Order: sequence, then structure tokens, then C-alpha cells
Amino acid sequence: MPIRYDKRDIVYSPDVISDQSIRRRRGITDFYSTAALKHPTQEDYNRIGSKRVIWKQTSRLTKIAQEHLGSYEYWWVIAWWNKKPTEAHFKHGDVVYVPNDLNLTLEVLGV
Repeated sequence: MPIRYDKRDIVYSPDVISDQSIRRRRGITDFYSTAALKHPTQEDYNRIGSKRVIWKQTSRLTKIAQEHLGSYEYWWVIAWWNKKPTEAHFKHGDVVYVPNDLNLTLEVLGV
């Protein structure tokens, strides 16, 4: 299962968190370069297709990802696919589109 850090470089920067003890306590050893995800084109949306899910008051991107994509870790794919960065940007009654083919979607996004 590909993850979003697979193709990113590990960056070592002692300046990111200056207090080394905080880094050790939190178990932070690696920093990853910023991903350069691309936005799907209309052709990508049409080719991959989407399932429609209605956002409820109790909805969470992690739950939707687990149910439809097989892992809660892909919540960000649904957010990116819907052009909404977090679940705080969804409201009750919104239609949430879940891509039909996860692997093809990750390829389109550049992951």
C-alpha cells in the first residue's frame, strides 16, 4: 500500500525544531520534503469516476476513507479529490466524492 511519503526526500534540519529533547520525546527523527501534489483535471475525474457520499453531522474523512478506500490513512485523498483541505470545510448535506480507483488516483496526484 503506497503512502504519501514514499516518493519524498528525507530532509535533515536541526533548525526545524530547535529543542532536541522535544524531538526525542516526540520520536521525530525524519522530516520529509513538501509534496508537490497536482490537482486532478476534469479528464482525470471523468476517467476515474467517483462514489457519492452524503456528509452527515457525524461524518469523518477517516471513516469514509476506511470504508471506501480500505484505510483511514487515505483521508487526505478524499479531501484533495474534493478540493477541501480538511473535514472542517464540509458541512451537513454536502456531497463528498470518493474516487473509484485509489491506485490510479494516487498516480494522478503524483504520489
